[in-house]
Amino acid sequence: MLNKNRDISIGSNKNYLHRDYLKDQRKLLKLTADDVSYLLDISRDYYSQIENGARGKNLSVRMLVRISQVLKMDLCEIINFEKKFIQDCDHTLSESERLSNERF
Repeated sequence: MLNKNRDISIGSNKNYLHRDYLKDQRKLLKLTADDVSYLLDISRDYYSQIENGARGKNLSVRMLVRISQVLKMDLCEIINFEKKFIQDCDHTLSESERLSNERF
């Protein structure tokens, strides 16, 4: 079972928000990022960018469906995690803009 309190985190990697729910589920299934990228038929780098938030908030429905199948997750659960991820991204962006404006 995924830890609902640890679904999104701010990583040190350029302050991207991470999709920890993917990493948690992957580890629960004892899969590596290489395994998941192979099963998704995408490059390891591309999958890492998804998991680490570097792909931003625009994952296609097709990709979400494929991820749900590979990681054996309910699609609705993934959509809920993504909804929170997008909200957190928007909040982080607006907070960054606010802080940037305060500096000038």
